[in-house]
Amino acid sequence: MKKTILLILSMVVLYSAGAIADDPQASNDDARPDSDEKRVEESESKAEIETRTELELRAEIARAEAEKAKAEAEKARAEAETMKAEAERAKAESTKAEAAKASARESEKDMTAKDNAEPREDETQPNHRGFYFRFTPGLGLGTAWAKGTMDPLPGIERIDDPRHSTLTGTIGLDLGAGIVRNLALHVGTFFEKMILRKTEPTRMAFSIFGVDAGLTWYFTELELYLTGQFRWVGMLVKYPEVSCAEYFEDTFDWYKGPGLSVTFGKEWYDDANDQHGTGIGLQTNYYRTHGGIDDHQAFNHFSLLLVLTSTRF
Repeated sequence: MKKTILLILSMVVLYSAGAIADDPQASNDDARPDSDEKRVEESESKAEIETRTELELRAEIARAEAEKAKAEAEKARAEAETMKAEAERAKAESTKAEAAKASARESEKDMTAKDNAEPREDETQPNHRGFYFRFTPGLGLGTAWAKGTMDPLPGIERIDDPRHSTLTGTIGLDLGAGIVRNLALHVGTFFEKMILRKTEPTRMAFSIFGVDAGLTWYFTELELYLTGQFRWVGMLVKYPEVSCAEYFEDTFDWYKGPGLSVTFGKEWYDDANDQHGTGIGLQTNYYRTHGGIDDHQAFNHFSLLLVLTSTRF
């Protein structure tokens, strides 16, 4: 029984396989639906992938644009901070400039008030330049002395270590020009006279004259001046009691030599345009002269004089 059933099933299977082999179109028709389904599934899968890729790309673009917008916002914020700082700096500079202007106005007001109250130095002090002229009379004390015995002269007693001090007068005249402002170079001539005569042991009279060259400097703030001069002098020693038959006058001796003179004083000028001033000063002079036989006799002379000045400079 079992064998019969198995035989029948085998025949059925064989028949079915032969039928299928005899009808290939039917087999293809049965397989086509499966292929179409696969193609549909592949299309759907591809479309899904493309859709996902597009969405991811759009997301990346959106993210990049967001980053760019954020960077621009940071840049704008930084520029705003810079502009704010510049505005603060400009405000501070403006405040400082206003303070400087106010200070300048106050200084100008102070200067104006000061100028109105006190004239400037260049408005009150003369500009010492150009032609220089000075006339100098004076009066003071003079001393002349020598060492040893004077040369013997007819009718004159022996004179040992002569010395004479007395009232002395002077007069001087100088001409020159300014080298620079307040400094003058000048030359001149002068005369100095010991007014009272020596009486013992023999009457003697002393007179000095000569030429000089010097410099004068003005301290313009106070109009003080300082004058220094080199002098070449001749000293005439006269003996009034002994007449000279040759010249029909008193007998005399000549002494000559160098000397120095220094004068310090003050002059007054009205204003800067006033070139003429008058003043007062203290003058000191020293001369060393030689004379007599073979110029062996040396006479010294010193004087301290109060002088008046009349100056154009």
